[in-house]
Amino acid sequence: MSSAWKLILLRCGLFDVDAYTDKTICPAHRYKLGLSWTSSRKCCHLLHKVKGKPFRVGNKATSREMFDRWGILITVGTGICRGCISKHKQAVTHQTAEQLPPSDVLSKEQEEQQCTISDFTSPAGVPSLQPTDTECTSVHEHTSESSSTDGDITKDVHLTLLGLQPPRPKNVELQSLNTFLTQGGMSAVDGQLRLSLEEASDSTIRYYRRKAKEAFGLVLHCLAPGQEDGLMKN
Repeated sequence: MSSAWKLILLRCGLFDVDAYTDKTICPAHRYKLGLSWTSSRKCCHLLHKVKGKPFRVGNKATSREMFDRWGILITVGTGICRGCISKHKQAVTHQTAEQLPPSDVLSKEQEEQQCTISDFTSPAGVPSLQPTDTECTSVHEHTSESSSTDGDITKDVHLTLLGLQPPRPKNVELQSLNTFLTQGGMSAVDGQLRLSLEEASDSTIRYYRRKAKEAFGLVLHCLAPGQEDGLMKN
């Protein structure tokens, strides 16, 4: 299983797997993300709103696109329904004016050229892969066999040979907010409001006011669970 360690890294959100060939994976994470990992029977895409059984598993490209776009990590191998596959393609390729300004839309080649090793940071909540004294599976033990791996796991890993790192996600603040909202059981924000309030439509303004109230209510709940109203009165 020469590709097992790469799959574990991808499931952690560490898409540039060759950058971690000098690290080790502890037995606990190897078991949790490798041997014992199972996919949900439901579609796990962020845009899923209707009934639909998983049709295809999310690959490396889909997982990375979702993290870069929404700041949400969907594990590689998770099922996605037909409807969400179509929605995902549309959301990634068509950016609205209220989500990202034209200046923020860079080609993949431009993003890669702007990246350096110091720019890369592991996503929040991702387990550390620091060397440990515990008996671990050594990543570098498999490097000589990495050229023989196949499928989506090995796509684009040649970027590190050029000294390139994956692009740093844009709209970090929005991604952090979406992570906070989804972990609290609420829907993520579609995008940042780039237009002035005078230019935005009434429905758009109502949407962002509603999301602001949801976020504020969730903050109160985190600070004083069950005492949100009392905290506001005082």
